[in-house]
Amino acid sequence: MTNAKTTETKDFSPVSNDPVATTIVTLNDLCAELKLDRREARLVLRMAAKDTKTFPYLAATHVARQPWQWDITSAAYEDARKALSNPLPA
Repeated sequence: MTNAKTTETKDFSPVSNDPVATTIVTLNDLCAELKLDRREARLVLRMAAKDTKTFPYLAATHVARQPWQWDITSAAYEDARKALSNPLPA
């Protein structure tokens, strides 16, 4: 026996029309774009977040134990790209 009220179909499409959702860049996206290993990228970003003189916005916005993600228009995103584009010191 089915109830007519419970047979409604809901749209669970993964595509969002929210403009805010499209402006968030994750570490996964950035690593795919720059062709980097995610583990090494996290290491570089942790080191860069400690360097407040070179990467002030990245250091100010990073919260420990939170995912690496940025608004595409933020200065912290630019700092992250700059940190990941520099090679690791030997």
